[in-house]
Amino acid sequence: EKDKDVIASTAQWNGVLVTALGLTSCITSGTVAALTDRYGRRLILGLAAFGQTINAVVVLLCLVYNLSPYYFVIGYALNGLTGGYPAFLACAFAYIADLSAKQDRPVLFGGGESMLFLGGVLGPVAIGYIVKSFHHYVAVCVLACTSAVLVLYIYLIPKSRQITKSTQSNGN
Repeated sequence: EKDKDVIASTAQWNGVLVTALGLTSCITSGTVAALTDRYGRRLILGLAAFGQTINAVVVLLCLVYNLSPYYFVIGYALNGLTGGYPAFLACAFAYIADLSAKQDRPVLFGGGESMLFLGGVLGPVAIGYIVKSFHHYVAVCVLACTSAVLVLYIYLIPKSRQITKSTQSNGN
């Protein structure tokens, strides 16, 4: 009976967290993705990735300090306010489009989607193994560190194009 309560509570909180992330992402992702034309793909791509890092750190703090699950909502909402997954994906594909020839884009976009799918499959398997073999703190630390490394990596990749005042004023 207790297992059913835990499963039901977990499902309910998962729904609350996905809703917090989804609503805030819906509100901001279009605006955040549009800012790539003004401030550059790399900066906004990094911002969207940084939101995931913030979320992972908030989750880690909640676990370490045994905080109320309501604090998880703050982390997920902050992730969404930085654009979340939709803005990250839009920025990544805009970056690819800037650096590739038109005829190469279908293969590159397909490869990008394949990598996202592969990460979506292998990531939870790897995290499950880490939780089983070590501790859930270690799993969340791995997520936070991986997210932080992604942010650093994004700022090390070359800019996709130079944004100038004349480019902005001409609408190009």
